[in-house]
Amino acid sequence: MCPELLSYESLPYENKAVNDTSLLELASAILRLSRQIRAALDGPLEATLQLNFSEINVLRLIDQGVHSPSDLARELQIPAPTISRILNHLVERGLVERDVDNLNLRRFHLRLTPEGQRIRQKTRQTAQQILTQRYRQIPQPVLERALEGLQALEPYLREAQYV
Repeated sequence: MCPELLSYESLPYENKAVNDTSLLELASAILRLSRQIRAALDGPLEATLQLNFSEINVLRLIDQGVHSPSDLARELQIPAPTISRILNHLVERGLVERDVDNLNLRRFHLRLTPEGQRIRQKTRQTAQQILTQRYRQIPQPVLERALEGLQALEPYLREAQYV
């Protein structure tokens, strides 16, 4: 991708028509990159932490403030029974605690235990080491422009998700 395309300051968003081909190319690139990054992380993280990718994602979301099973299911776009199974495993491992919601006794409030917080920190450190080792050849300005572009795009994708 040409670096000039990632300069968003000069684009009047409201005046640009959506290009169907650009959206398809963008989606394909994001999916391809996601698969490559996940392939780089999956094995080493599972070997180090004895947690699969879905369990790691649940810990991440709880750490970021998603505190109910239904919100986790919606955010991860996976069925509620799968979330229940993942949460049961994380509770058994002592990484997550489930408290009954005082306002609605049918709901649970989730939080990381101190061990869950330690695992979350170890996950971040391990992932950072793996990614740095594997992708250190990427110039910093390219990373910064890509991150800016993705951050600019994210609100539009999130907004469309809940329409």
